[in-house]
Amino acid sequence: MGLARVLLAPVGWLFRHLFLLTCLAFVLIGYAYRGAIFGIQRLEAGGPAAVDQVALPVASPTPEAGPAVGVPAPKEAPKEYRFRPLEEPPAESPGKETTRLTQAARRAYWNDDLAAAEELYRQLLRLAPDDPGGYGELGNVRYQRGDLKGAVAAYRRAIELLRGKEPERARQLEEILRAVEAGRRDGGQAPATGGAAAE
Repeated sequence: MGLARVLLAPVGWLFRHLFLLTCLAFVLIGYAYRGAIFGIQRLEAGGPAAVDQVALPVASPTPEAGPAVGVPAPKEAPKEYRFRPLEEPPAESPGKETTRLTQAARRAYWNDDLAAAEELYRQLLRLAPDDPGGYGELGNVRYQRGDLKGAVAAYRRAIELLRGKEPERARQLEEILRAVEAGRRDGGQAPATGGAAAE
């Protein structure tokens, strides 16, 4: 019995202090892997003695010099959306101007400048009166501005242009048109005609 007590005493001590030992293990592992966890690097300090130091960015001496070597340039939030055409039309073609107007109108729409977007879509449709995508997107802008009558007219024109060429897209746009005519405003969001239905 005396031998069993001597052998089991350390086991009992371990169970009683398990929480403290677990915390100590986490501290030791954290110290061992601090470079990977916190980004601390070993730097040579003029000789064999190593110094633990956090690598801090160094400011560039002049604005013309640009950012210091190894320091990423600060990221700025985009001020507006930018769109690029899928394919660039020739410089002398009217497609170049319609592409520019479409991009400018979409940029204005996504930046919540709905009045400018509507004017740009009108200019686009003067150049390309048979563009169902232009009418569909004009309908979206008018819908967002609360002009349901104007949105319905634009959607109807897009449906007329799509009916012979792309009946499936025309059917999708007719569903959206029915919702608009019913006066339903789905959460204040414009119907999704810009991508699949009327582009």
